[in-house]
Amino acid sequence: MVTLKPQSKTSHAFESFRLKSSDDHFSTFALESRIKTQARPGALAGTCIVVKDNIDFKGMKNSVGNKAFYDVCPPRNESATCIQPLNEKGVVVVDKAKMSSFANWEEPIESTDYQAPWNPREDGYQSPGGSSSGSAAAAATYDWLDIAIGTDTWGSVTRPALWCGCYGLRPSFGAVASGIEPCCQVYDTAGILGRDLHKCRDFAVEWLSPAALQSPPMSFASIIWPIDFWKPTDAKQNAIAQAFAQQMKTFLNAEYAEVSFEATWLASPPAQAASKPLPEYINEACDMQEYDAYHNLDDFRENYHRQYNHAPYVSPPNQKSWKFTKTISKEARNKGFARLDVYKKWFEDAILAANNNNNTLIIMPQESMQSRYRDELPTYASPIHPRASTPLL
Repeated sequence: MVTLKPQSKTSHAFESFRLKSSDDHFSTFALESRIKTQARPGALAGTCIVVKDNIDFKGMKNSVGNKAFYDVCPPRNESATCIQPLNEKGVVVVDKAKMSSFANWEEPIESTDYQAPWNPREDGYQSPGGSSSGSAAAAATYDWLDIAIGTDTWGSVTRPALWCGCYGLRPSFGAVASGIEPCCQVYDTAGILGRDLHKCRDFAVEWLSPAALQSPPMSFASIIWPIDFWKPTDAKQNAIAQAFAQQMKTFLNAEYAEVSFEATWLASPPAQAASKPLPEYINEACDMQEYDAYHNLDDFRENYHRQYNHAPYVSPPNQKSWKFTKTISKEARNKGFARLDVYKKWFEDAILAANNNNNTLIIMPQESMQSRYRDELPTYASPIHPRASTPLL
Protein backbone atom coordinates (compact mmCIF):
# COMPACT_ATOMS: atom_id res chain seq x y z
CA MET A 1 0.00 0.00 0.00
CA VAL A 2 2.66 2.51 1.01
CA THR A 3 6.32 2.45 2.00
CA LEU A 4 7.24 3.82 5.39
CA LYS A 5 10.08 5.38 7.28
CA PRO A 6 10.17 6.51 10.92
CA GLN A 7 10.29 10.25 11.52
CA SER A 8 13.19 9.58 13.89
CA LYS A 9 14.97 6.60 15.40
CA THR A 10 13.15 7.07 18.69
CA SER A 11 9.74 8.14 17.39
CA HIS A 12 6.64 5.97 16.99
CA ALA A 13 5.50 8.27 14.17
CA PHE A 14 5.93 7.33 10.51
CA GLU A 15 5.77 9.02 7.15
CA SER A 16 5.59 7.86 3.54
CA PHE A 17 8.89 7.29 1.76
CA ARG A 18 9.38 8.14 -1.90
CA LEU A 19 12.30 9.16 -4.07
CA LYS A 20 12.41 12.88 -4.86
CA SER A 21 12.75 12.00 -8.54
CA SER A 22 9.65 9.82 -8.58
CA ASP A 23 6.01 9.91 -7.55
CA ASP A 24 5.97 6.11 -7.45
CA HIS A 25 5.61 5.19 -3.78
CA PHE A 26 4.50 1.61 -4.41
CA SER A 27 7.64 0.01 -5.86
CA THR A 28 10.42 1.92 -4.09
CA PHE A 29 11.58 0.52 -0.78
CA ALA A 30 13.82 2.15 1.80
CA LEU A 31 15.82 -0.52 3.61
CA GLU A 32 17.95 0.38 6.57
CA SER A 33 21.34 -1.26 6.95
CA ARG A 34 21.49 -4.78 8.36
CA ILE A 35 25.03 -4.22 9.61
CA LYS A 36 24.79 -4.49 13.37
CA THR A 37 26.91 -1.43 14.06
CA GLN A 38 24.69 0.73 11.86
CA ALA A 39 21.31 -0.76 12.73
CA ARG A 40 19.15 0.56 15.52
CA PRO A 41 19.97 -1.25 18.79
CA GLY A 42 17.66 -3.89 20.16
CA ALA A 43 16.97 -7.61 20.41
CA LEU A 44 15.61 -7.66 16.83
CA ALA A 45 18.13 -5.19 15.37
CA GLY A 46 17.96 -5.03 11.57
CA THR A 47 14.86 -7.24 11.27
CA CYS A 48 12.81 -6.06 8.26
CA ILE A 49 9.03 -6.40 8.42
CA VAL A 50 5.89 -5.36 6.55
CA VAL A 51 2.58 -4.74 8.32
CA LYS A 52 -0.98 -5.26 7.14
CA ASP A 53 -2.94 -2.11 6.26
CA ASN A 54 -5.45 -2.39 9.10
CA ILE A 55 -2.88 -1.75 11.85
CA ASP A 56 -2.33 1.79 13.07
CA PHE A 57 0.82 3.84 12.49
CA LYS A 58 1.12 7.31 13.94
CA GLY A 59 0.77 9.88 11.15
CA MET A 60 -0.53 7.34 8.58
CA LYS A 61 -4.01 6.47 7.29
CA ASN A 62 -5.46 2.96 6.97
CA SER A 63 -7.33 1.68 3.94
CA VAL A 64 -8.42 -1.79 5.12
CA GLY A 65 -8.41 -2.55 1.39
CA ASN A 66 -11.14 -0.03 0.54
CA LYS A 67 -10.65 3.39 -1.09
CA ALA A 68 -13.76 4.89 0.47
CA PHE A 69 -12.48 3.99 3.94
CA TYR A 70 -9.10 5.53 3.12
CA ASP A 71 -10.81 8.75 1.98
CA VAL A 72 -12.47 9.38 5.34
CA CYS A 73 -9.89 7.74 7.63
CA PRO A 74 -7.85 10.41 9.44
CA PRO A 75 -4.12 9.92 10.08
CA ARG A 76 -3.72 7.98 13.30
CA ASN A 77 -2.61 9.81 16.44
CA GLU A 78 -0.72 6.83 17.81
CA SER A 79 0.89 3.69 16.48
CA ALA A 80 -0.70 0.41 17.49
CA THR A 81 0.47 -0.92 20.83
CA CYS A 82 1.39 -4.14 19.04
CA ILE A 83 3.82 -2.13 16.87
CA GLN A 84 5.36 0.36 19.30
CA PRO A 85 7.66 -2.14 21.09
CA LEU A 86 9.11 -3.31 17.76
CA ASN A 87 10.64 0.07 17.01
CA GLU A 88 12.33 -0.02 20.40
CA LYS A 89 13.73 -3.48 19.62
CA GLY A 90 15.40 -2.28 16.42
CA VAL A 91 12.84 -3.58 13.92
CA VAL A 92 12.69 -1.85 10.52
CA VAL A 93 9.11 -1.40 9.29
CA VAL A 94 9.36 -1.22 5.51
CA ASP A 95 5.78 -0.81 4.35
CA LYS A 96 2.10 -1.45 4.84
CA ALA A 97 0.82 -4.47 2.94
CA LYS A 98 -2.40 -4.82 0.96
CA MET A 99 -5.30 -6.88 2.25
CA SER A 100 -8.72 -8.11 1.19
CA SER A 101 -11.19 -5.30 1.76
CA PHE A 102 -12.59 -5.21 5.28
CA ALA A 103 -10.83 -8.56 5.89
CA ASN A 104 -13.51 -10.37 3.92
CA TRP A 105 -12.83 -13.34 1.67
CA GLU A 106 -12.11 -11.94 -1.80
CA GLU A 107 -10.45 -13.73 -4.67
CA PRO A 108 -8.17 -11.52 -6.86
CA ILE A 109 -10.79 -10.95 -9.54
CA GLU A 110 -13.08 -9.53 -6.83
CA SER A 111 -10.44 -7.05 -5.58
CA THR A 112 -12.01 -3.87 -6.88
CA ASP A 113 -10.25 -0.88 -5.31
CA TYR A 114 -6.68 -2.15 -5.23
CA GLN A 115 -5.10 -4.87 -7.35
CA ALA A 116 -4.68 -8.06 -5.38
CA PRO A 117 -1.13 -9.01 -4.34
CA TRP A 118 0.73 -11.52 -6.50
CA ASN A 119 1.37 -14.98 -5.11
CA PRO A 120 4.91 -15.99 -6.22
CA ARG A 121 4.26 -19.73 -5.96
CA GLU A 122 3.67 -22.13 -8.86
CA ASP A 123 3.13 -20.20 -12.13
CA GLY A 124 2.73 -16.84 -10.37
CA TYR A 125 -0.95 -16.52 -11.23
CA GLN A 126 -2.52 -18.32 -8.28
CA SER A 127 -4.72 -16.77 -5.61
CA PRO A 128 -2.78 -15.38 -2.62
CA GLY A 129 -5.61 -16.20 -0.21
CA GLY A 130 -6.87 -13.62 2.23
CA SER A 131 -7.30 -11.45 4.05
CA SER A 132 -3.61 -10.95 4.97
CA SER A 133 -2.82 -11.58 1.30
CA GLY A 134 -0.22 -8.81 0.95
CA SER A 135 1.63 -9.89 4.08
CA ALA A 136 1.77 -13.53 2.97
CA ALA A 137 2.76 -12.72 -0.63
CA ALA A 138 5.52 -10.39 0.61
CA ALA A 139 6.85 -13.00 3.05
CA ALA A 140 6.98 -15.55 0.25
CA THR A 141 8.49 -13.18 -2.34
CA TYR A 142 11.21 -10.97 -0.85
CA ASP A 143 14.41 -12.51 0.50
CA TRP A 144 15.25 -9.24 2.25
CA LEU A 145 12.06 -9.48 4.28
CA ASP A 146 12.27 -11.35 7.57
CA ILE A 147 8.71 -11.22 8.91
CA ALA A 148 5.30 -10.03 7.75
CA ILE A 149 2.60 -9.11 10.21
CA GLY A 150 -1.01 -9.84 9.37
CA THR A 151 -4.20 -10.07 11.36
CA ASP A 152 -6.47 -13.03 11.93
CA THR A 153 -10.12 -13.07 12.91
CA TRP A 154 -11.40 -16.17 11.09
CA GLY A 155 -8.37 -17.53 9.23
CA SER A 156 -6.80 -14.38 7.74
CA VAL A 157 -3.23 -15.44 8.61
CA THR A 158 -3.45 -19.20 8.26
CA ARG A 159 -5.24 -19.24 4.89
CA PRO A 160 -2.85 -16.93 2.95
CA ALA A 161 0.08 -18.73 4.61
CA LEU A 162 -1.22 -21.95 3.06
CA TRP A 163 -1.75 -20.43 -0.39
CA CYS A 164 1.54 -18.53 -0.51
CA GLY A 165 3.58 -21.39 0.95
CA CYS A 166 4.96 -19.82 4.11
CA TYR A 167 4.62 -20.28 7.85
CA GLY A 168 1.73 -18.60 9.64
CA LEU A 169 1.21 -18.10 13.37
CA ARG A 170 -2.10 -16.97 14.81
CA PRO A 171 -1.29 -16.36 18.50
CA SER A 172 -3.62 -17.13 21.36
CA PHE A 173 -6.13 -14.47 22.38
CA GLY A 174 -4.48 -11.78 24.45
CA ALA A 175 -0.94 -12.76 23.43
CA VAL A 176 -0.52 -9.62 21.28
CA ALA A 177 -1.35 -6.02 22.16
CA SER A 178 -4.05 -4.14 20.27
CA GLY A 179 -4.17 -1.42 17.61
CA ILE A 180 -6.09 -3.21 14.84
CA GLU A 181 -9.04 -1.76 12.96
CA PRO A 182 -11.78 -3.79 14.68
CA CYS A 183 -13.54 -6.56 12.81
CA CYS A 184 -14.85 -8.86 15.53
CA GLN A 185 -12.90 -7.88 18.64
CA VAL A 186 -13.57 -11.15 20.42
CA TYR A 187 -11.41 -12.92 17.81
CA ASP A 188 -9.20 -10.19 16.32
CA THR A 189 -5.47 -10.68 16.78
CA ALA A 190 -2.26 -9.83 14.95
CA GLY A 191 -0.18 -12.71 13.61
CA ILE A 192 3.14 -13.62 12.02
CA LEU A 193 4.01 -14.84 8.50
CA GLY A 194 7.49 -15.82 7.38
CA ARG A 195 9.67 -18.19 5.35
CA ASP A 196 12.09 -19.15 8.14
CA LEU A 197 10.59 -21.01 11.09
CA HIS A 198 13.49 -20.09 13.38
CA LYS A 199 13.06 -16.38 12.60
CA CYS A 200 9.34 -16.70 13.26
CA ARG A 201 10.09 -18.27 16.65
CA ASP A 202 12.69 -15.66 17.60
CA PHE A 203 10.38 -12.83 16.54
CA ALA A 204 7.46 -14.33 18.48
CA VAL A 205 9.55 -14.59 21.66
CA GLU A 206 10.29 -10.86 21.51
CA TRP A 207 6.85 -9.76 20.27
CA LEU A 208 4.31 -11.80 22.20
CA SER A 209 3.34 -11.08 25.78
CA PRO A 210 5.68 -12.91 28.19
CA ALA A 211 2.58 -14.22 29.98
CA ALA A 212 1.56 -16.03 26.77
CA LEU A 213 4.82 -17.98 26.52
CA GLN A 214 5.52 -21.19 28.39
CA SER A 215 8.89 -21.34 30.10
CA PRO A 216 10.04 -23.95 29.62
CA PRO A 217 7.65 -25.02 26.83
CA MET A 218 5.62 -28.14 27.60
CA SER A 219 5.86 -31.11 25.27
CA PHE A 220 2.69 -32.27 23.55
CA ALA A 221 1.38 -35.38 25.27
CA SER A 222 -1.29 -36.29 22.75
CA ILE A 223 -2.37 -35.64 19.17
CA ILE A 224 -5.98 -35.49 18.01
CA TRP A 225 -7.06 -36.09 14.44
CA PRO A 226 -10.56 -34.45 14.24
CA ILE A 227 -12.36 -36.75 11.82
CA ASP A 228 -15.31 -34.48 11.01
CA PHE A 229 -13.15 -31.51 10.03
CA TRP A 230 -11.14 -33.57 7.56
CA LYS A 231 -14.15 -35.14 5.79
CA PRO A 232 -14.52 -32.37 3.14
CA THR A 233 -10.82 -32.33 2.20
CA ASP A 234 -9.24 -33.95 -0.84
CA ALA A 235 -8.53 -37.63 -0.16
CA LYS A 236 -4.91 -37.50 -1.36
CA GLN A 237 -4.12 -34.39 0.67
CA ASN A 238 -5.91 -35.96 3.63
CA ALA A 239 -3.66 -39.02 3.42
CA ILE A 240 -0.49 -36.88 3.27
CA ALA A 241 -1.57 -34.90 6.34
CA GLN A 242 -2.49 -38.05 8.24
CA ALA A 243 0.92 -39.60 7.46
CA PHE A 244 2.52 -36.42 8.81
CA ALA A 245 0.42 -36.76 11.97
CA GLN A 246 1.79 -40.27 12.46
CA GLN A 247 5.34 -38.98 12.05
CA MET A 248 4.62 -36.33 14.68
CA LYS A 249 3.27 -39.00 17.01
CA THR A 250 6.56 -40.89 16.76
CA PHE A 251 8.75 -37.78 16.98
CA LEU A 252 6.92 -36.41 20.01
CA ASN A 253 6.35 -39.82 21.62
CA ALA A 254 2.74 -38.75 22.04
CA GLU A 255 -0.57 -40.54 22.20
CA TYR A 256 -2.67 -40.42 19.01
CA ALA A 257 -6.45 -40.47 18.77
CA GLU A 258 -8.94 -40.04 15.94
CA VAL A 259 -11.90 -38.20 17.42
CA SER A 260 -15.30 -37.36 16.00
CA PHE A 261 -16.48 -34.11 17.56
CA GLU A 262 -19.99 -34.78 16.27
CA ALA A 263 -20.17 -38.27 17.83
CA THR A 264 -18.70 -37.01 21.12
CA TRP A 265 -21.26 -34.19 21.19
CA LEU A 266 -24.08 -36.63 20.45
CA ALA A 267 -22.96 -38.87 23.31
CA SER A 268 -22.57 -36.04 25.85
CA PRO A 269 -24.19 -32.79 24.66
CA PRO A 270 -24.36 -29.78 26.99
CA ALA A 271 -27.77 -29.17 28.52
CA GLN A 272 -28.15 -25.89 26.62
CA ALA A 273 -27.92 -27.64 23.23
CA ALA A 274 -31.41 -29.16 23.49
CA SER A 275 -30.27 -32.28 21.58
CA LYS A 276 -29.31 -30.32 18.46
CA PRO A 277 -26.58 -31.93 16.32
CA LEU A 278 -23.27 -30.09 16.64
CA PRO A 279 -23.17 -28.67 13.07
CA GLU A 280 -26.67 -27.25 13.43
CA TYR A 281 -25.85 -25.78 16.85
CA ILE A 282 -22.51 -24.19 16.04
CA ASN A 283 -22.53 -23.13 12.38
CA GLU A 284 -25.55 -20.87 12.73
CA ALA A 285 -23.98 -19.33 15.82
CA CYS A 286 -20.78 -18.57 13.91
CA ASP A 287 -22.74 -16.57 11.32
CA MET A 288 -23.75 -14.20 14.13
CA GLN A 289 -20.15 -12.97 14.34
CA GLU A 290 -20.85 -11.00 11.16
CA TYR A 291 -22.96 -8.65 13.26
CA ASP A 292 -19.86 -7.23 14.95
CA ALA A 293 -17.92 -6.97 11.68
CA TYR A 294 -20.75 -4.98 10.09
CA HIS A 295 -21.54 -2.64 12.98
CA ASN A 296 -17.91 -1.84 13.67
CA LEU A 297 -18.15 0.04 10.36
CA ASP A 298 -21.21 2.11 11.33
CA ASP A 299 -19.15 5.26 11.93
CA PHE A 300 -17.36 4.81 8.61
CA ARG A 301 -20.61 4.53 6.67
CA GLU A 302 -22.09 7.51 8.49
CA ASN A 303 -19.00 9.70 8.01
CA TYR A 304 -18.74 8.80 4.33
CA HIS A 305 -22.40 9.55 3.66
CA ARG A 306 -22.15 12.86 5.51
CA GLN A 307 -19.17 13.88 3.39
CA TYR A 308 -20.26 12.60 -0.04
CA ASN A 309 -24.03 12.30 0.33
CA HIS A 310 -24.09 8.71 -0.87
CA ALA A 311 -23.12 5.28 0.44
CA PRO A 312 -19.50 4.09 0.09
CA TYR A 313 -18.67 1.58 -2.61
CA VAL A 314 -17.66 -1.88 -1.39
CA SER A 315 -16.77 -5.00 -3.36
CA PRO A 316 -19.40 -7.64 -4.24
CA PRO A 317 -18.33 -10.05 -1.43
CA ASN A 318 -18.80 -7.24 1.09
CA GLN A 319 -22.11 -6.24 -0.48
CA LYS A 320 -23.29 -9.81 -0.03
CA SER A 321 -21.99 -9.98 3.54
CA TRP A 322 -23.56 -6.64 4.50
CA LYS A 323 -26.91 -7.61 2.99
CA PHE A 324 -26.94 -10.77 5.10
CA THR A 325 -25.80 -9.01 8.27
CA LYS A 326 -28.59 -6.44 8.09
CA THR A 327 -30.99 -9.32 8.85
CA ILE A 328 -29.22 -10.15 12.15
CA SER A 329 -30.70 -8.60 15.29
CA LYS A 330 -28.70 -7.72 18.39
CA GLU A 331 -30.66 -10.39 20.26
CA ALA A 332 -29.75 -13.04 17.66
CA ARG A 333 -26.12 -11.92 17.85
CA ASN A 334 -26.05 -12.31 21.64
CA LYS A 335 -27.68 -15.74 21.47
CA GLY A 336 -25.11 -16.82 18.89
CA PHE A 337 -22.19 -15.70 21.04
CA ALA A 338 -23.74 -17.46 24.03
CA ARG A 339 -23.77 -20.67 21.96
CA LEU A 340 -20.08 -20.19 21.19
CA ASP A 341 -19.37 -19.92 24.92
CA VAL A 342 -21.30 -23.15 25.50
CA TYR A 343 -19.31 -24.85 22.76
CA LYS A 344 -16.01 -23.59 24.19
CA LYS A 345 -16.83 -25.00 27.64
CA TRP A 346 -17.92 -28.32 26.11
CA PHE A 347 -14.75 -28.47 23.97
CA GLU A 348 -12.51 -27.90 27.00
CA ASP A 349 -14.30 -30.58 29.04
CA ALA A 350 -15.18 -33.22 26.45
CA ILE A 351 -12.21 -32.93 24.08
CA LEU A 352 -9.22 -31.34 25.83
CA ALA A 353 -9.73 -32.67 29.36
CA ALA A 354 -10.25 -36.14 27.94
CA ASN A 355 -6.95 -35.95 26.05
CA ASN A 356 -4.33 -34.56 28.46
CA ASN A 357 -5.90 -31.09 28.41
CA ASN A 358 -3.49 -28.28 27.40
CA ASN A 359 -0.82 -30.70 26.18
CA THR A 360 -3.03 -31.74 23.27
CA LEU A 361 -2.20 -30.90 19.66
CA ILE A 362 -5.20 -30.87 17.30
CA ILE A 363 -4.34 -31.10 13.61
CA MET A 364 -6.84 -29.01 11.67
CA PRO A 365 -7.28 -28.65 7.90
CA GLN A 366 -7.43 -25.25 6.22
CA GLU A 367 -8.93 -26.25 2.86
CA SER A 368 -8.18 -28.52 -0.08
CA MET A 369 -5.49 -27.06 -2.34
CA GLN A 370 -6.11 -26.83 -6.08
CA SER A 371 -5.35 -24.49 -8.95
CA ARG A 372 -7.15 -21.22 -8.35
CA TYR A 373 -6.20 -18.60 -10.92
CA ARG A 374 -6.34 -14.84 -10.41
CA ASP A 375 -8.79 -14.32 -13.28
CA GLU A 376 -11.21 -17.07 -12.24
CA LEU A 377 -14.52 -16.33 -10.62
CA PRO A 378 -14.95 -18.28 -7.37
CA THR A 379 -17.36 -20.90 -8.71
CA TYR A 380 -16.30 -23.50 -6.14
CA ALA A 381 -18.48 -24.15 -3.10
CA SER A 382 -18.15 -21.32 -0.60
CA PRO A 383 -17.51 -22.21 3.03
CA ILE A 384 -20.32 -22.06 5.57
CA HIS A 385 -18.96 -18.98 7.27
CA PRO A 386 -18.51 -15.98 4.92
CA ARG A 387 -14.96 -15.24 6.15
CA ALA A 388 -13.78 -18.73 7.06
CA SER A 389 -11.70 -20.93 4.80
CA THR A 390 -13.43 -24.22 5.56
CA PRO A 391 -16.72 -25.22 7.20
CA LEU A 392 -16.44 -25.43 10.96
CA LEU A 393 -18.08 -28.84 10.91
